Amino acid sequence: MPSKNEEVGLHDIDLVHNYEKCSEQLQEPESNNFAVLFDVDHAKCAVNLSTDALSNIVQGRSREDGNQPCLWLNLWGWDPKHEKMVRTLAGHYDVSPRLTHLLCPKANGRSNLKKQEPTSGDVESPDLKRMSDSSGTALKDIVQPKRSMPTGIADIADDLWHFCTVDFGRRYVCICWNALFFLTGDYDLPYVAKPHAIRVWSSLLLCDDGTVISTFESPTGLDRKTVAMIRHNQLNVFTHLSKIGAYRSHENALMQIAIRPFHSPESSTSSLESSGMAHLLFYYLFDDWVNIYYQAVGAENSYRNQLESLRQKMIDSAEVEQVTTLHRIGRELSVLRAVYRSYESIIERIVQKHRRSTAQTNIHYQSGYDLPRARSFQDGTPFNANGATKPDMQLGTSTIARFERLRDRISLCAVTEVDECLKEKDDLVVMNFNLVTLKESQAVEKLTRVTVLLAKVTILFLPMRHVGSRPFNHSQSQEAEQEYDRLRDLARQEAGKRSSCFDRAHQAYERGDGQKAHQLSEEGKQHGAAMEGYNKQASEFIFRENNAERRVASDTIDLHGQFVEEAEDILEERIKYAQSHSQTHLHVIVGKGNHSPHHIQKIKPRVEQVCQELGLQYHTEPNEGRIYVNLTGGPADSIPPPHHVGGQHQQQHGGRYPGQHQQPHGGQHQHQQNQNDEVEKLVKKFLPRVVRKLQRSCCVVM
Repeated sequence: MPSKNEEVGLHDIDLVHNYEKCSEQLQEPESNNFAVLFDVDHAKCAVNLSTDALSNIVQGRSREDGNQPCLWLNLWGWDPKHEKMVRTLAGHYDVSPRLTHLLCPKANGRSNLKKQEPTSGDVESPDLKRMSDSSGTALKDIVQPKRSMPTGIADIADDLWHFCTVDFGRRYVCICWNALFFLTGDYDLPYVAKPHAIRVWSSLLLCDDGTVISTFESPTGLDRKTVAMIRHNQLNVFTHLSKIGAYRSHENALMQIAIRPFHSPESSTSSLESSGMAHLLFYYLFDDWVNIYYQAVGAENSYRNQLESLRQKMIDSAEVEQVTTLHRIGRELSVLRAVYRSYESIIERIVQKHRRSTAQTNIHYQSGYDLPRARSFQDGTPFNANGATKPDMQLGTSTIARFERLRDRISLCAVTEVDECLKEKDDLVVMNFNLVTLKESQAVEKLTRVTVLLAKVTILFLPMRHVGSRPFNHSQSQEAEQEYDRLRDLARQEAGKRSSCFDRAHQAYERGDGQKAHQLSEEGKQHGAAMEGYNKQASEFIFRENNAERRVASDTIDLHGQFVEEAEDILEERIKYAQSHSQTHLHVIVGKGNHSPHHIQKIKPRVEQVCQELGLQYHTEPNEGRIYVNLTGGPADSIPPPHHVGGQHQQQHGGRYPGQHQQPHGGQHQHQQNQNDEVEKLVKKFLPRVVRKLQRSCCVVM
């Protein structure tokens, strides 16, 4: 006649054929629960139990000698059958409704995963894949994902991966947390700004009669290999509950665990060792150290490898878009760090509870009072025989020691690794911006050097008095012209020195000599300041010479010899001054551009732009080198006669203004024309060759 255990499907897994059969069933993705009834001498297992079968196992646990074996009930997935099982057991151990819901929350449908099918035309990089979800979420949606109000524990666990809880009761200890499993394949994950991993809500309930209930979320749509990866810790614990599995196991040291004391000849008579097996089972179901280590260090595409790959890409070619990838890595690392902190928080709560209970026990013993003894599942003595309130259940000392070691491993290995990766990520962001800035600065410097070189080539073939617009609108002494040329030449020399310093700074930076690069960069800035100073002196000098008293009228300003930016600043100040002194108009001498390359006026367009920005009407005078500006805001159609200069009426004489000495015509004019013809011939002959060489250099720069 079959025994009661055989009627509910319990099989002795210390026998080879039963162990192999149950082990094979547990590896099937369709298996959703199993129960193991074990003590020092025996271990029996049943797979895919019904609610009635579980009830029969719970009721038939007691042995003839009065001792109860440990019961491990493991549930994968949250279906109505499992919910009924959990509620039945929760009521038996006085578990609150809130905690019951934590043990078996209602699924929210987000854990349905689908494996991506590879396509021949799919060349998208892994980084870009992970920056978008299965619906093609844009980057802005990753930065600010759309959220809805949580409706249950499943939603909270899905949004906050570091959500966890620890509860102590008179008859139980319960812990709940999110376990992460990094994927090697391509799956459509419903998460944004989270690690490329499957999140599994897990809970453990240790009861005072040696019952351990473990429930684990079971994502759907996974292949057999991925399911085995998620369940590997429960399968490893099951393997070591069987004598056959423990003897056959040849895994590394991290996979070796001991719950049933197989090697102690006196183990069957040791009640303390027998009662501690449930506590050890509770610990090892939480201690999935291999997976915790794999998340931080052992993953094939670990975060450290990703950061190293990005660093190499930045050295080869730094791009601003790489900061987006670094931002994604930083957010994932922050989530992973919070998950590790939740594991540490669970352990700290358990250890602190044990310390407080031990301290209270010592105080009572020292004061002479007998503290009621916590009932083990082998002790049937009522706890409150003397009217004392039963304290919360406690874990054994050996189990607490294991939790403390696990906390140290998580802190020293996992959390430290994540912190170092986060620091490296921040350093790479700074490095990226520095390299991008340096690259852009280098390109600008190359273009500047080409422009300066073109200007020098032009100056090589043309005398200074024939380059650009004439600096002086009136005849000046040779000393004045030399002073103006000297200041401008000094400014050009400082510009060349600045470019040279920046080039050498870049070369020093590429060699890794940061101190020398900084020194040269500061020296280049000093040359740049000196260049601006010389240009300012030249601008002020030429302005004083051209706008001296008796050379221009009070309603006239001469901008000859000014750079375009200098002319703009001077004009704006002159307009403000004139308007503040109630002047109605202003004549601006800008030059015709006769001496500019291709006879193009440089200053006139900027003067017109300034007038437009200030809302002033302007008009080009008959002499195209002059602009009339109406300072009242009215039209500029009627040009008033110019003011007198030196008692004479300022008029145009031969294309010149009063105050300029007329040069004699004839021989001197003919000599100047012949000189201009010779210069033009030289320029036409040599300049095209130089320009072709410079064009090749410009192509490299662009």
